[in-house]
Amino acid sequence: MVKLTKKMLDFCKYYAISRDTAKSAIKAGYSKMYADKKAYQLLEDERIKQTIKEFEEKYLSEEFKKLSSKAIIKLNDVLEDDTNRYTQLKAIVTILQINGIVNKNGEPIKDEKPKDDTISLIIPDEYKDILHQEK
Repeated sequence: MVKLTKKMLDFCKYYAISRDTAKSAIKAGYSKMYADKKAYQLLEDERIKQTIKEFEEKYLSEEFKKLSSKAIIKLNDVLEDDTNRYTQLKAIVTILQINGIVNKNGEPIKDEKPKDDTISLIIPDEYKDILHQEK
């Protein structure tokens, strides 16, 4: 199988992020005059489709990690600064959900394979009702 050129790889990278065919072709170094046509040709190539898919997965994974980190920082701020117990408990549950420890109802997720870094959380009965209330 023939390897992709640098321009083709650049097109894949830009397209995976922007989904704009013409701009991606131009940024990759293709002629402005034929950008649309070239982008269409590239998108017909199975190697290009696969490479775009791989770039999308990598990009989305990295973006998700960045957003998760920001969300956890904000949630930690709520835990430390907010005096409202309901808000604090919701923040705790959200952090646990993000990390795959509890489901949307605040119930533990049972993995078939136990994790080495398992966290056990026992929520006092008087707070369980708070978790299921809408504010």
